Amino acid sequence: MLTEVSEHMAYEGLQPLLPLEAAAPLLSGGTDPAPLLASGFNWLKSVQVATAQAPSLEGLLKQCVTALEQTLTARFIYIWVFNPQSGLLELQIASETMPHPLFPERIPPGISIIGLTAQNQEPYVADQLSQTIWVAPADWIRQESLAAFGAFPLVAAGQLIGVLAFFRQQPMLPDLQQTVQWGAGMLASAIAFHRSKDALESRQETVLYRLASQIQNSLDLDTILAVAVQEIQDIFQIDRCNFLWCWTNLEGDSEAGSPAQPIIAITHEAKADTLNSLLGECSVEQVSVLAQKILTLSGIHTSDARCDDSLDEPTRQMLEAWGLQACLLLPLETRDGQLGAILCGHTSNQRPWSSAEIELLQAIADQVAIAINQAELHAQTRASAFAAQTQARQLSEALDNLKQTQTKLIQSEKMSSLGQLVAGIAHEINNPVNFISGNLSYAQNYFRDLTGLVERYQQHYPDPPADIQTYLEDIDLEFLLEDLAKLLHSMQVGADRICQIVLSLRNFSRLDEAELKPVNIHEGLDNTLLILHSRLKSKGERPEIEVVKEYGALPQVECFAGPLNQVFMNLLGNAIDALEEQPTPRRITVRTEAITLAVPDAGEIPGVRICIRDNGPGIPAAAQARLFEPFFTTKPVGKGTGLGLAISYQIIVERHQGSLSCFSHPGEGAEFILEIPTQRPSSS
Repeated sequence: MLTEVSEHMAYEGLQPLLPLEAAAPLLSGGTDPAPLLASGFNWLKSVQVATAQAPSLEGLLKQCVTALEQTLTARFIYIWVFNPQSGLLELQIASETMPHPLFPERIPPGISIIGLTAQNQEPYVADQLSQTIWVAPADWIRQESLAAFGAFPLVAAGQLIGVLAFFRQQPMLPDLQQTVQWGAGMLASAIAFHRSKDALESRQETVLYRLASQIQNSLDLDTILAVAVQEIQDIFQIDRCNFLWCWTNLEGDSEAGSPAQPIIAITHEAKADTLNSLLGECSVEQVSVLAQKILTLSGIHTSDARCDDSLDEPTRQMLEAWGLQACLLLPLETRDGQLGAILCGHTSNQRPWSSAEIELLQAIADQVAIAINQAELHAQTRASAFAAQTQARQLSEALDNLKQTQTKLIQSEKMSSLGQLVAGIAHEINNPVNFISGNLSYAQNYFRDLTGLVERYQQHYPDPPADIQTYLEDIDLEFLLEDLAKLLHSMQVGADRICQIVLSLRNFSRLDEAELKPVNIHEGLDNTLLILHSRLKSKGERPEIEVVKEYGALPQVECFAGPLNQVFMNLLGNAIDALEEQPTPRRITVRTEAITLAVPDAGEIPGVRICIRDNGPGIPAAAQARLFEPFFTTKPVGKGTGLGLAISYQIIVERHQGSLSCFSHPGEGAEFILEIPTQRPSSS
């Protein structure tokens, strides 16, 4: 400890401590130390022991105060330390508390006896306190039986460190004063050392904290190494600091059988502006010197390369080529075996490297090694995450393709089954309906003939027999003739209605037409509404759903009629579902108009717009973004498959190269807007 103190004091410009044996002749005027006061000699010895052993400034001051109490029987011991930033003497320790505020905790130099002692850097001793009333109150001095007071400046290397003051109940003889003054000088040097040591440790903690923060925040190895070399240059006040990488070529020259040759490069640098840069790959000669040091983790440690006999000639020549007089090379190794080194150097003068500085540099090297490991782990993690994301994206795309294929298969099967079912039903109904409709005309003719016959009988036999008259009254002939005519007419209307429905079913299925052909959009809408007529009528307490048609003048549209009718069925069916619980009025508005569409690679082409709007509760904003996703539905379980809008979107966008969008606000209903070109673009 004492050796380290002396080394550090020499570095800071302080005078090394004088051994106790050498101090004794000075205290006694060159004579044997035996005549010295035993108490003073013990105090001096205690100060030296405390200086060498105290781990901290607080411990040092406590041991010195205890030594004063035990060896000099001192009382009311106070030690102030000068703070250069505030310019005040600040109280660090006091052995006893005085009843009177004689010595404040902060004292400006030049104020009071303590401040004057600090300013003049000369001790003040009052050996007869009863005659020095301004030091302390006389009654208090008599009460405590105090005889002497001393204030001693703490000065090291000509700089004010603080002030030591205390009282004694015995006189303070000149030899004792000289002993205390010498001990105060030792104490001042020790305080200066501890303060500089604390400052160094504080700077060490600061640089380590910065490096740790940089590692945590960026995990960028290049940034971390740049910060490390800059921090090392600042904290050690050196001319240059570099970081070296050492890579071992594991392959070597297989044909020649040559051993593996390392590659060493200087990658990061912090230097004085006047110095040349050392960045780049090292020469063969430099590699031969550095490789041995780095691979064996031995390093280079020299305060002056010019007169250091421990250096070999190649190392000395390398440092001379780099312009370094003092050099400290500290190798490091990461967990995965990567090698590097931190190079610190002075170019114009020697530089002693203290053990504290080497410990700090080793701590920084450890942090850099951790940074390299974490950066590599981070890079590997990012690579693994990227690979996982790529695989997940590929799986997601495959799943989407599978869903689309499944949706198309369901759509194709559904349309095929629906078309076959509708066509079969239409065919089966068509035969009996045609029979009924065809015979109704004959039945009406027969009825007219029979009615004419009855009228002629009534004209020629106005008074029929009683039996016939009674029968005529029972059957109410006049009502029968009138109502039978109406019945035949109603049957004719019903047969015509059935024929229209059969025709609508056949038109909806479009099984007997080409897949792509010009069609009348309004006819498809009307056929769909006719099929949904039963759902639009009032049922029980639910009122009728009003359908408002706002048809514009539309040209024939070249489209896939069957799939397009399925889109109308899905959109109108959803609108009816949305109005199930809606109070009056319940309204669906179907609006069509001719428009101009902007198609990529085709310019502006004619098209049509079909808008289907309901006044239902609307669609939540969160659900609107997913409306056209397969298997997504807002309907209760069992009432929706989530395929209707997805299939409709594919039919409009993919097969017709149009667009299908939805606009809705809660409480204001929903509107689906369908836009398709009247003719398929030639680019398709």
